[in-house]
Amino acid sequence: MRRLSAKLARILRELYQCRCVNVARVVIHEGQSVKGLYDPSEPSVLISITAHDNVEDMIRTVVHEALHHAGLPEVWIDEALDDVAMRSRSCYGLATMILLDAFYRYCRRRAHEDLKRKARMGQTNSQAQS
Repeated sequence: MRRLSAKLARILRELYQCRCVNVARVVIHEGQSVKGLYDPSEPSVLISITAHDNVEDMIRTVVHEALHHAGLPEVWIDEALDDVAMRSRSCYGLATMILLDAFYRYCRRRAHEDLKRKARMGQTNSQAQS
């Protein structure tokens, strides 16, 4: 159990240092809305805000994607990995840090996009009034 928790902590730490978790409003995979997905080409984990009921559920998804797809796919089935992940306080704390960092970056990006959109609309309105 401790060796698996240590591996999980290492994987989550690597994901956090690489800033490889991103948050989106909706995540679509093969035409369906999903809670999260792992993109091996980046590599990164993408988490949907609207598909989760609470923060713990989002953390569970981050941990699941990091473990199942990025790190330990051959060890156990998903439920066992998720159970181990949620029991490990250090891993839970790392997943929380990863998620909060990703959510902070998402909010900053959305605010920046909103400012750009407002600036474009302001230019359009001023041109229309001229």
